[in-house]
Amino acid sequence: MSRSLLRVDSSSKLLLFAWKNNVANPQKENGYTAIANEILEALAKIRINGEARQVLDVILRKTYGYHKKQDRISLSQFAKATGLDSKAVCRAITKLTSMDIVIKISSKDGNIYVFQKDNDKWSPVAKVPVAKQVVAKGVVASGKNVDKPVAILPHTKERKISIQKIGEEKKPLPRDKAVDFFNKGDSFKRALGYLTDKGVAENLATMEFNKFISYWTETNSTGKKQRWEMEKVFDINRRLGLWLSKVNQFNNNKKGKGIIL
Repeated sequence: MSRSLLRVDSSSKLLLFAWKNNVANPQKENGYTAIANEILEALAKIRINGEARQVLDVILRKTYGYHKKQDRISLSQFAKATGLDSKAVCRAITKLTSMDIVIKISSKDGNIYVFQKDNDKWSPVAKVPVAKQVVAKGVVASGKNVDKPVAILPHTKERKISIQKIGEEKKPLPRDKAVDFFNKGDSFKRALGYLTDKGVAENLATMEFNKFISYWTETNSTGKKQRWEMEKVFDINRRLGLWLSKVNQFNNNKKGKGIIL
C-alpha cells in the first residue's frame, strides 16, 4: 500500500475517533484568521496580561478574521466572546490603547477598533520585579528555632523601576486614579457614595458621571490618545468637582465640591 493511502487512512481514523468521542476537531477549512508570522513573532516578545490578550484576540478575530482592517465592536460582543464583565473589558481596552497595540476610534454609532500592525510603534510595559520569599531560621522567646519567611528584594541598582517596600501602602498616582474612575472602579464607587450620602439621587449622579467620562475619554483624530491624556496636568478630583459645579442640581448646595477619590 502506498504511503499516501496510509496517510489518508490515518486521517480518516482520526476524524472518526473525534466524531465518535465528541472531542474538538477544528479544521482550517471551516474558517481561519490569516495573521502574518511577523506579527505573531512580535506578539510573542511583548508582555500582555490575560484580560488584555483575550480582548486583543477578539479584535484580531473580528478584523483579520473577516479580512478587515478595523471593526466596530460593542462591549457586549467583547463580554460574550471573552467571558469577561464590562469593567474588565474596559480595563483591557485601556491597557491595549496605552501600549499602542490597538487604536480606538470613538464614533456616535460605537467604538471602532484597529490593530496597530506596525510593532515598532508599540509601547511595551516593563516587568516589575517581584520580591522573593525565602525561608530563614528565626529564634522565638522560648529559644526554639522556627522557620520564618524573610522577604528578599531583587537587586535594583541598575534598574530605574522603584520597588514598593513590603508592608508599605502604595499611594495611587493621579493617572491611576483617572484610569480607575473612567473604568468605573473603586474611585467611581467612592465618588458615587459621596454624592448619595449628600442626598443626590444615584441615577442623577451616575448620569452626570457618564457624561464626564464620555467627554474626557474621547480620542483624538489619530485614535491614539484620549482627551484627558493630552492635558499637561489632570487631577480627577478637581476636574470632577469643577464639572459638577456647573450643573444646577449639584451647584445649589455645592454637593459636588470636595470630592476625594
